[in-house]
Amino acid sequence: MQGKRLEIKKERLAQYYEAEERVLKGQSYRIGTRQVTRADLAAIRNGIKELEAEVAALEKRGTTGRRAARVVPLDKEENMGIIDRVINAVSPGTALKRARARYETINLEAQSEALEARLKILGTVLPPGQDTVTNSGYSHGGASRRRTWAREWDSESGSAKRDIEENRKLLRERSRDLFMSAPLATGAVKSSRTSCIGPGLMPKPKIDYEFLGITQEEANRIQRLIKKEFAIWAESTLCDNNDLNNFYELQQVVFSDWLNNGEEFVLIKYGKPLKYM
Repeated sequence: MQGKRLEIKKERLAQYYEAEERVLKGQSYRIGTRQVTRADLAAIRNGIKELEAEVAALEKRGTTGRRAARVVPLDKEENMGIIDRVINAVSPGTALKRARARYETINLEAQSEALEARLKILGTVLPPGQDTVTNSGYSHGGASRRRTWAREWDSESGSAKRDIEENRKLLRERSRDLFMSAPLATGAVKSSRTSCIGPGLMPKPKIDYEFLGITQEEANRIQRLIKKEFAIWAESTLCDNNDLNNFYELQQVVFSDWLNNGEEFVLIKYGKPLKYM
């Protein structure tokens, strides 16, 4: 029973060694039903340590009347030498560590060869005197392909109808939900509203009194009158069909809705002129 368990542990350890080698070369590997990538390298190495300890413990116990065969994972093209055989017979745990070190050496050599090949390719495409590729413009940020968050980002662009119109409903729903439930999104919208709208649109009449043939004092009086009449309308809720917001508050509402919904429509209701309008 113990010999069978040791054999299973060694087979699994060999799988972890192979997974570590594949991942270091930038490939993916499947252990059972699990697909591992470079992001799982730490977990793979922890698994190797645990399996090495379990294999060493099982071999140290031994079995009554017979001994389990010790297997040291070696490179497929490399035969076990005399030293490895002696160490394998005396200290199986040390033999496993030697095998792991051998695998790491092979992996480092493979990485070094790959790096040299890349440098040779760069040498054929880079201008003389330049030995590295430097980012420029948006390749430092949103267009980066080297940062961790950008490596697995597979983006695709289509027509305006495909990218926007066909997804407008879902985008609008998610935008509204974020504004209502995510404090970060709420703060972003409100900060943009305050920065862009500020106090809002305000009248600043400048009458060309020379063209109209009036004096500058009379033009100043008309300008003050225009401001007062506009304030009567803008600072009250008379400008709102629902009688809820004044003109400056409506500007903030419109801008916020535009950010949340992607569009905003303003309807102007015409009525009978009032005595003060």
